Amino acid sequence: MNVDYLYQVADNDEGFIVELLAVLKKNLLEFPPAMQQAFSNQRWEELSNIAHKFKSCVAYAGIQDFNQALVELELIKEHHLSLTQIAEKLQKVFRYSEQMLAEIEQLLVKYQ
Repeated sequence: MNVDYLYQVADNDEGFIVELLAVLKKNLLEFPPAMQQAFSNQRWEELSNIAHKFKSCVAYAGIQDFNQALVELELIKEHHLSLTQIAEKLQKVFRYSEQMLAEIEQLLVKYQ
């Protein structure tokens, strides 16, 4: 996770940084399970909508591969992704989500 961009956005305001990290943490805890449920129920439009929302919040992380997986999931219909391709993209999202969550936890400890 590239925290430099996060610091730039927050103008090095530690209080604002903590708020941004808390929002990221909340989304990292909520969106992946919601995406998994939408996938399990084959609700592609719902999965696409969640990916769109998630994409905007992880942009601060500076992880291009993570963002690209979300873009592709957002555009499921346009890209005609197979179930296997969707599952692969979701696994990538889940892996990066776990990594980001661990990093955010460490950063939040730093600011407490």
